[in-house]
Amino acid sequence: QAYYYVIIIVYIISVLIGLIFMFFIKRLAGCCIWVILIFLVLSMAVGGFILFNKAQSQEKEIDGQSRSSTTKYVSYGLWAGAIIAALMIFCLFRQIQLLVAVLESAAIFVNQEGVSLLAPVLLFFIKVIFTAAWIVSFIYLFSTGTPKLKKKGYPIGGITWDNHHREMVYYHLFGYYWISCFLVSFFEFVMASAVSIWYFLQDRSKSIFGISVFRGLFYHFGSIAFGSLILAVIKFIKAIFDYIHTQLEVLRENGQMQILTKITGCCMDFFERFVKFINNHAYIHIALTGDSFCTSAYNGFCLIMRNGLRFGLSAGILPWFCFLSKVGITTISTCLLYTSDAADDLLCVDLGGRRIIKKKK
Repeated sequence: QAYYYVIIIVYIISVLIGLIFMFFIKRLAGCCIWVILIFLVLSMAVGGFILFNKAQSQEKEIDGQSRSSTTKYVSYGLWAGAIIAALMIFCLFRQIQLLVAVLESAAIFVNQEGVSLLAPVLLFFIKVIFTAAWIVSFIYLFSTGTPKLKKKGYPIGGITWDNHHREMVYYHLFGYYWISCFLVSFFEFVMASAVSIWYFLQDRSKSIFGISVFRGLFYHFGSIAFGSLILAVIKFIKAIFDYIHTQLEVLRENGQMQILTKITGCCMDFFERFVKFINNHAYIHIALTGDSFCTSAYNGFCLIMRNGLRFGLSAGILPWFCFLSKVGITTISTCLLYTSDAADDLLCVDLGGRRIIKKKK
């Protein structure tokens, strides 16, 4: 318990650094994007140069001829990638500027609507409460079977189910997947609706999140439920497939069957991510136009196909930007706590100005 306040301090510091970061992004988004792109090109070029020098030093004379190692070909590939990336940056200058404008708008939205920062925290607590309630109900459902005597070597007995109880367990498990997907989908719709209302609404005095929740509950509840149902069906099929794979001994002993199951699992993961991608854009289209789920999914997919370059560019750059931002905020928060006097003297050891937390005896 003595370490809880340290975790709270780190969390508060991270939130404050994140807010400061969003304040600067609103004004320096273009600079940050271009720095990331230039850093990517330079890292590839420098990496190719380092590998080329390493290959030159390791190159040996074989049969009187100088044969290049694999490292040298890798360096050539890095140089070619750097050249291609530089040409793409030059050719896609306007698309990158559009991406900068999107990032600036996102930063302005977060600065003006700070309540949006609480949405992930609220979703987390709601899912925790729902999961706890589901576990309790599953325990009651599990105990409704017929008890059987324990075997030798086992400390407790078991429960046998008939077909009716087994169907109830399957129904209960599917309900967990469906409601979990629905909670995530509902929050995605609320965020998409809030951003669309914020962007097009002139009167900023209204509660855009209250309006978005009202729209989701009374106008688009069925569309959100249908989209989450599709995703829940895929997750349920994956769970059944994983259960069969763990129960069948022949799949663990046969190498060819293992390869086949791995390929099938990868295909199912790909299909699940594809459905998530379509659902996300369908919810955005629903928030903008108010159409049904199927119509919005089709129109959203067609929009992506017509603007594949812009979507691909945003999907390639923004994850790197988010990753570097998370790493930077985490590193700064850790260093600030590591070098500060926030930790208790009884729980720390001072090493040249640095404080290392240790367990309390």
